[in-house]
Amino acid sequence: MSNYINAKQTNGNDSWLVTQIKAILTKDESYPKPHLFLFTNDRSSAKFNTKIIKMQKYNFIKACEMQTCSILNPGTEFRSINNLHHLFAHHEDWEELNKQKNQIDEVTRRQDLQATISRGNHKFTSKQAAGKILRKTFTKEVEKGWVVPVTLNPSQK
Repeated sequence: MSNYINAKQTNGNDSWLVTQIKAILTKDESYPKPHLFLFTNDRSSAKFNTKIIKMQKYNFIKACEMQTCSILNPGTEFRSINNLHHLFAHHEDWEELNKQKNQIDEVTRRQDLQATISRGNHKFTSKQAAGKILRKTFTKEVEKGWVVPVTLNPSQK
């Protein structure tokens, strides 16, 4: 905690805010590390990704969690709460923001997932002309890392 200063101290000509930000940036954080999944929209990537999920008994969440400090773990792209506390502790909404760091509970997550599966695909996806558009859109989402391509097997487990 010695890297942080109180509001009355400054570092040369820097303001309190600039000094706090510099102190946060000097802290050693675990930046996102490479993940194992392949993000290309082809059959070989889907098979490879399916093998990774299969190693975790088709539990996608565990397959992501085993890749600690990768972008697949929510929050790895952010600084730790402990480091940010020094910057935002005096903000009027800090306590409320600090409470928001917890993820949704497992029951709610499963209910949301089941509702999405029950709703099914959009009607547009059943039209033959949609195939080319869907492939282009899906490929873009895969390449951006928003979708992990897998074979049909793990999605049914």
